[in-house]
Amino acid sequence: MRVGITGLSKNSPSIRMAGLRGCYLPVSVYSGVGALDNHWQNYQQACQETGREAKRSDHRVVRDVLVADTDADADARKLAIEGGMGKAWREYMLPIYKHHNLLDSMISDPDMSSDDVDIDWLCDNVWIIGSPDTVLEKLRAWRAENGEFGTLMIYNHDYSDDPAPWNESVHRLAQDIAPRLR
Repeated sequence: MRVGITGLSKNSPSIRMAGLRGCYLPVSVYSGVGALDNHWQNYQQACQETGREAKRSDHRVVRDVLVADTDADADARKLAIEGGMGKAWREYMLPIYKHHNLLDSMISDPDMSSDDVDIDWLCDNVWIIGSPDTVLEKLRAWRAENGEFGTLMIYNHDYSDDPAPWNESVHRLAQDIAPRLR
């Protein structure tokens, strides 16, 4: 059995260790395309140092994804911002990303700083949310920009107050969208 270990920051020592040891799968927690590219380069270099070939199929990437009925604010955006995804980012992840300067690799606007990042910005620029067709388009565009990887993993946010939309999102992602990405 192989074990995955996560890396978040650029030059992640965990991702490097996965490449050096060979028994761990590299799992990149999304913090921007630049960070993911950095993770892959470091993993690949560490594999080469030990005489092994790095395989893109081993690379896992963790993202925030929510599939709704439509792209309308009443559906996708509201479910993301007002639900478990928004709560997790407001109360936990955004403060950690800001404290550890992890937002910089997500921001492409040179006039913007990490202090400007809020839930609305994350919803519009980082999270992959929308109707099935929109999510599929966003995933394809992201893969084209970032390159291939083995497995998309998603955060499982707490939608215990109303689990039906989240459960439907996960079902659609696995049954409708993932097969169309292959």
